[in-house]
Amino acid sequence: YLLIQNINTGGLKMFKKLLAVLIYYKHNVSMLHWKTCGTNFQDNHVFLGGLYDEMEGHIDAIAELGLQIGQNPISLSDTLAFLSEDSHEYVGINPNADYNADDTFKAVITMFNEISIIIEDICKNESLSEAQRNDLAALSSWYSLRANYLLPRRLIN
Repeated sequence: YLLIQNINTGGLKMFKKLLAVLIYYKHNVSMLHWKTCGTNFQDNHVFLGGLYDEMEGHIDAIAELGLQIGQNPISLSDTLAFLSEDSHEYVGINPNADYNADDTFKAVITMFNEISIIIEDICKNESLSEAQRNDLAALSSWYSLRANYLLPRRLIN
């Protein structure tokens, strides 16, 4: 686990934002897992299931890290309230729509790029040690690799 000590207030807010975005986007990926359709449905369904399982582990690690620095985990209602106060327009998934592979993976690419950027912003917090930045950078790399390499390759016909 990562250990962050003496993180400033701005760092705590960014940390809370990361947790909220992870929770919201994990839910979105699970929705896409259920609502994707097309010729490669089974493969895409399984692949998306693996992504949201991985994200669940990231949420757990970040929530437990938050407890170490004095940030309580946030509920789903807190997540939605926190994100609604942010001026950023987050990717939304319509549960009443079906999604083809292109739309599905373009949405996931956008979500994963946003997660990576939030983590990179947290890494700029000067109260983090080099080891803590390195641990967070590894998480950012997980999202960046998928957003910029693995997922776009699923869009090639």
